[in-house]
Amino acid sequence: LPQGLTNGPPTFQRIVNQILGPNRWKHVLAYIDDIIIYSKHFSEHIRHIEEVCALLHEANFKLNVDKCEIARTEILFLGHV
Repeated sequence: LPQGLTNGPPTFQRIVNQILGPNRWKHVLAYIDDIIIYSKHFSEHIRHIEEVCALLHEANFKLNVDKCEIARTEILFLGHV
């Protein structure tokens, strides 16, 4: 979806929100093409990652592994740590 179009980003955000469904706000946040998965414990974090990846795969979304940061205790997300 071309991001230069006025409706491109909000449309893409709505699609991502629909894909993530009830997981949104439980353990995953998304802003356009940035997704953060958070958990209290490492074991549940692995499960959350698997759930989100399955949802994205089912929707034919592709992840760029070079841009992924996995199992970090802190990250920079939308300008905040």
